[in-house]
Amino acid sequence: MKKFKHNNTQHELNNITLKLHHNEMRDCPEEVLLALYRYTSGYHKIAKLIGEQIEPNVNCTFKLEHVQRGSIELKNKIGYKPSSINFIAYLITKLLKDDTSDNNLDKVANDLEKETTEYNVQNSSNDELFENNETYIDKLSLAEALDDFSKASELLEKAEYFEIYNEENGLKNNYKINPHYKSTVSIKELKKSKPIPFDDKDTLIALRPCNVGQGRWYVYSVITKRSFYTSISDYKWLSEYQSGKMDVVRANDIIHVNLQCNIVKYGNKTLKNINSVITKVHNIERSTFMTEDDQVNLF
Repeated sequence: MKKFKHNNTQHELNNITLKLHHNEMRDCPEEVLLALYRYTSGYHKIAKLIGEQIEPNVNCTFKLEHVQRGSIELKNKIGYKPSSINFIAYLITKLLKDDTSDNNLDKVANDLEKETTEYNVQNSSNDELFENNETYIDKLSLAEALDDFSKASELLEKAEYFEIYNEENGLKNNYKINPHYKSTVSIKELKKSKPIPFDDKDTLIALRPCNVGQGRWYVYSVITKRSFYTSISDYKWLSEYQSGKMDVVRANDIIHVNLQCNIVKYGNKTLKNINSVITKVHNIERSTFMTEDDQVNLF
């Protein structure tokens, strides 16, 4: 297991292997490379999409370690726990079991949300904040990932296939991808239903600050009454804060910020924050929304 060092923080990177089994003395060898590219791209997109829901405070670090001969085998490192890696691979095989179209994309996304939510609840260790972080699968992002897998399958010859595997506790877990999968979802039409952009001042309560590295913060918006994870792109403030030039932000402190995100109408007119980023931290003020005992329970 390697560790990825960034901003004085170490993030564990675990093994994930992507392997394309190809026929010997194959015509059009470039198609094999194109298929591998599409499969890898599709995996990366799905891993990020699901990973943000099950490990929301971890950035989706995905790095190539080396290529192995024989079948084309990419040895990679990814910044999720082995249990999360296996869950993502399992969901990919389930997603690609049957073809996807405009008619069933909603169901596919809803089923994916349901399974991800159930996984979160089972692995939350009674952490109410984690359980209450609603799962959301963006249909456009999902469709783009599925399109990669579909285009990859078009390039395969008979008997060729792609698989994902990793090792956990000494056991190898193999996930073979359906080589005949097809997606006919109209991505162009999906792009027309854009979410509502938000770029304005907001007042946030820090529920779970991240005082090192570039992990995401769990916050509650006083203005919109929503709890969500967000990253901070105000690197000047972040650098000064993490170098100890200002007091540590505690759970329940108030943060006055400029927030960029997409607001999505979902279900019964519920609004959710998607791709949230704090672009400017204006100031921090101490607050007493919670007792000290409540603050301890947040960590």
